[in-house]
Amino acid sequence: MILKNPETGAPITKFSCQGKRWAFPVNEILRFSDEVGAALLETYPFLKKLENVETRKPEILEMGDADNLLFKCSLCEYNHPKKIGVIGHQRAKHSEPLIDVKDAVPVGDAPRNPTLMEMRKKHSGMYDEPDLAGPEVYGDREPQEYRFHSL
Repeated sequence: MILKNPETGAPITKFSCQGKRWAFPVNEILRFSDEVGAALLETYPFLKKLENVETRKPEILEMGDADNLLFKCSLCEYNHPKKIGVIGHQRAKHSEPLIDVKDAVPVGDAPRNPTLMEMRKKHSGMYDEPDLAGPEVYGDREPQEYRFHSL
């Protein structure tokens, strides 16, 4: 899926999808997988989905031998015995500016939510009484007594 972040959009820097973190600067056109593109469109409605985008640049192909040389347009079936004929055809028929589409690359892994056990371990000492802690916590000084003052 090809998406454009318009000039009136906003820079996307920390979008997480499929375990990856994605960035999408303003005024860029990027190709995303269908799942990531659909999630981006759902989250950021200002993004534009581009369809029928011509991403190939027109080239002039040479066909035949030296005696019967033909020049052919790479975007369609047009051919001509002179190279200038194909150049004129491409200017007339394929004059729309071609879009330079880059593949989107994740900028890193998405942050992982901690498990319940990790959260309990992290916060297990949050409500401990200060006087229950041993000398390894306070060192040589005595634990302080907490006093609450009313306002």
